[in-house]
Amino acid sequence: MATSQEQLTVERPVSPERAGTAPAPTPPVGLEAWRDAPPVLYSADEVSRRVRALAYEIAAERSDRPLTLAVVLRGAFVFAADLIRALIEIGVRDLTVEFLSVASYRGMASEGARPDVHYVNGVFPGDGRDVLVVEDIIDRGHTLEAIERALSSHCERFRVCALLDRPHLREVPTGPHYIGFTLDTDDFVVGYGLDLDGRYRELPYLGRLPAPPRS
Repeated sequence: MATSQEQLTVERPVSPERAGTAPAPTPPVGLEAWRDAPPVLYSADEVSRRVRALAYEIAAERSDRPLTLAVVLRGAFVFAADLIRALIEIGVRDLTVEFLSVASYRGMASEGARPDVHYVNGVFPGDGRDVLVVEDIIDRGHTLEAIERALSSHCERFRVCALLDRPHLREVPTGPHYIGFTLDTDDFVVGYGLDLDGRYRELPYLGRLPAPPRS
C-alpha cells in the first residue's frame, strides 16, 4: 500500500526551457518585418493612446440608454475592436455591436457619392438605443451622409467616431463627433485595418503613401 507521501506525489511536466528544448526567442517585430513598409504617420503607441482617450470622451457624454456601435466594414474593424475594449475597461456596459457594409474606395480612388449602406444582419436593431457609428476615415463625407440617412431614424441619438478625418476635403455638411486624428494632407493612409487593394491592413501603425494625382 502506498504511503500518504507517495499518494501526494504528482508527476509534473518539464517545461521546454528546463529540458533545454525551448525555441529561440523571437526578436521584436519592427518595420523590417514588412516588405515595402510605408512610412509611419502615427505609431502604434500614438494610436493606442488616442483610442483610449476617445473611449473616455465617448463614456463622458453617453446617456443612460443602451449603446449600439455600428462598425463600418472593413477598414474600421481593428479600430472598433480596440475602442470596444477600451470602453469596457473604463466601465461602459449595455453595449452591443452591429456591422455596416459600405463601398467607398477602389484602390486610391473614391467611388463617388451616395453609396449604398447594407446591414450585415439584414435589419438594424437601433430603436430606443443610442447609435455610435465607428468609421476609419472621413473625406468628402458622402459615405457618412448615406449612413446618417439610413440610421438616424432608427435610434434615439446618432453620433459618429472616426479614427481619421479630412475636413478640408468635405463636400457635404456632415462630420464626426469624435475624431482620432485630423489630417491636412491628401496622403493615402494604410495600416491598423486600412488597406490599399487588400494590402497593409495588418500593420500595427498608421502609415502613409503618396497621394494619387488629382484628376
